[in-house]
Amino acid sequence: MLRSLRHVWHVAVGINRVIALPVRQSVSIKLKSVKSREQNLSDKENWHSAGKFAASFVRVPTLKEEMQLVIRTVLCCLLCGFQWGAISLFAGESPSASTIAEWIDQLYSEERATRLHAAEQLQNAGRASLPQLKQALQRDRSGQGIRIEQLIRSIQIDAAQRALNGSPVSCSKCLFTEAVQAISEQSGTPVDLELPMDAAVRREMVSISKLPFWSALEKLCAAGQLGWHWDDHDRIVLDEKTARLPGGFTVSKAFRLNAEFALRESVGPGVPATIRVKLRVDAEADVLPRYVMLRDQKIQLSGNGQAFAPFTPDAKREVDFSRQTAEVSLDFIVPPGAAAPPDSLRGTLQLQCAAMVQQFHFPLTDVPSPMSYAGQNEVRLLQVKQDGAVLNVILQVVYPPDLRWESYRLQGLHRAGRLERSMKDPLPFAGLDVFHGATHRHEVHYRFERVNEPLAELKLFYAIPALETVLELPFEIDLAPTVAVGNRE
Repeated sequence: MLRSLRHVWHVAVGINRVIALPVRQSVSIKLKSVKSREQNLSDKENWHSAGKFAASFVRVPTLKEEMQLVIRTVLCCLLCGFQWGAISLFAGESPSASTIAEWIDQLYSEERATRLHAAEQLQNAGRASLPQLKQALQRDRSGQGIRIEQLIRSIQIDAAQRALNGSPVSCSKCLFTEAVQAISEQSGTPVDLELPMDAAVRREMVSISKLPFWSALEKLCAAGQLGWHWDDHDRIVLDEKTARLPGGFTVSKAFRLNAEFALRESVGPGVPATIRVKLRVDAEADVLPRYVMLRDQKIQLSGNGQAFAPFTPDAKREVDFSRQTAEVSLDFIVPPGAAAPPDSLRGTLQLQCAAMVQQFHFPLTDVPSPMSYAGQNEVRLLQVKQDGAVLNVILQVVYPPDLRWESYRLQGLHRAGRLERSMKDPLPFAGLDVFHGATHRHEVHYRFERVNEPLAELKLFYAIPALETVLELPFEIDLAPTVAVGNRE
């Protein structure tokens, strides 16, 4: 890409030199000689060389003329850049398919420096390079498949980590509708706007500068006096009907944490008050959140220099996510001598989550299948057995050795499996068992019933994330603006 930019620059310089040739101030030369040499150059060299030759007959320019030349050169460079696709680099766009194909070809170079440079460029391109890399891996017959496979896994893990860290989004002086589209495309979380076509907010101008997705969404909601909610397809919908979430919120990595007072009770003067706080966690759509691990002793409700622990400080809870959202309630006891109502919730949450889900389609006639890879995980089809209309399929899934699962959560990891049929809708499994001699190595048994198609027409669909991890999310949420609204007797 840098070589392309240099090429664009040199061509622009050559063109600009010819355009800027000051005829009146040229050295007196024989025109026939110049025309003759320019004709030779046009036959042998490009515009760049012609520009350098023409410039050699010009007197040394003044500073003002040199600045004008630089400005014209930059403008020519921008115009020429569209032909070579160099402008996409400045706009932050993904490299073109032809550029990625060129880098993949360079992976087979005999020169080590060329191979390393190509691998670095593909790594920087991220998930945009994955489809072509996977195609290259399938058709590879040169023994370079291991190198491509390692590169694919590295890109998947890197993309997963980026997703978990959250998506910064930007939009400079955009219409409101354009800003909604921008944060949707840049974050990977689909956002839809459900407003009348003549709504005034559609024509408002908005600027967003490298904000986390959730902060950008909050800015749009505040600008348009809108609320938001998840729909059944894990899309966020902005509209005027949904009430904005009460309480305060903060953003940590790819997660939005919202807290509100759900209950304040006091029997009478001199008696401790009970305060219940509802904590809600939302994850960006690129993240696959599994459950929140909450230790009450790591949570504090504070105000006016005083800190209050939850009613059950030794409690440890696991709260499952429902799609992209999890909610948990915390009860606190505030002594009667408290100087002021609490106004801040702080602490640390642990989240078991994953990202960068990879999909596989295993033909049932290819048994055992070659090992397939999804980032840090490995998958292969081990066995297929058909008994009348009942089909039993065994899949092997290997996680990293340091990843541990509680036995009661194992089945939830493999519920994505289903049977794909060429002429009918996919068939869900009728039974699922998971066997694990070692915790990180799973043997997954699917049972499908009422299967009448031949094996050649069937495939097992399976999905698994490229990265599974536990995140520590420290947070502090200001509740001061919501004390009055959140009080409920």
